Amino acid sequence: MAISISGIAMRAYLGGIEPVLFRLRKQQRLRVWDLRPADLPEAGLRLETERCTGGILCEHMVAAHRGYLAKYTRRGPDGLARLWQGTPCLLDLEGFADAAAYEKEIRGHSFGYILRETRKAAKAGYRCRIFDRFAQGDDMRDIEASKLFRSGGPVPQAFAQRFGRGSGVRGDPWLDAPCPEHWAVDWGVFIDEDGRDRLVGTIVLRRVGNIIRIVSFLGHADHLSSGAMKLLFVENVRWLLRRDDPRVRGVRFVLYGALEQGGLGLLHWKRRLLVRPFVFADPAPAGVNAGAFRARSPIVAGRDSRSAR
Repeated sequence: MAISISGIAMRAYLGGIEPVLFRLRKQQRLRVWDLRPADLPEAGLRLETERCTGGILCEHMVAAHRGYLAKYTRRGPDGLARLWQGTPCLLDLEGFADAAAYEKEIRGHSFGYILRETRKAAKAGYRCRIFDRFAQGDDMRDIEASKLFRSGGPVPQAFAQRFGRGSGVRGDPWLDAPCPEHWAVDWGVFIDEDGRDRLVGTIVLRRVGNIIRIVSFLGHADHLSSGAMKLLFVENVRWLLRRDDPRVRGVRFVLYGALEQGGLGLLHWKRRLLVRPFVFADPAPAGVNAGAFRARSPIVAGRDSRSAR
């Protein structure tokens, strides 16, 4: 019963409250980048390409992602972004030749703070890798229950877990999917604890064509100050920019929620990692090359350091 109630509450929030927050916060949040809605660069999406294996799972994933993207801003016929929709926050990978180039940009953008934190975490013994969620179910439940409130507000699943009414670890039909264009992957950050690898943070990724969506990014409350989650994010970007895994070839964008979601702390966290506001172009049909964005105003990653604290 607790899970169904939390599901109903979440649907009510997404359908009624979140659009109002999008509208109220949009202008203020855009001023962090000195932007107006009409100035936002446009990201062209390809949800299906010639590399897709064309299976039923791919069809379902594309359909589900199109539905999810409906909450995000597209530029209307008048050239203005829709105020009641979320402004997508994207990391545009095309701006970086390799992982070293990305690290150079975030070093300049945060006065070296982000990379110092990742080095601190690595020195403390934190390690990142792809993992099997079913083999780490207890750790995942501990992470989820460790904070009742996060940057986006109360976490219904955490209340359910904390009070003994949570469900088990749920599966994902796209985990280990054979298509190189449509899949899900779980990454985790681990620390040795009493001789075992303990999972203390997770990031769930779903690829749909040329975009990867961050579905979930959660760290255990006891490890949030360690730099472990910064290490996990940067390690994921390194993986994407190395391009040596066939699953990541052709990825252009990483979607990390909406500009208006969460508090200002989350906003500045994204900014330091070079995640920026865009609007979406309508996804192109299969086989159409629409990977590039058309910028309405010049934005150069890493040049404005006003958010560094």
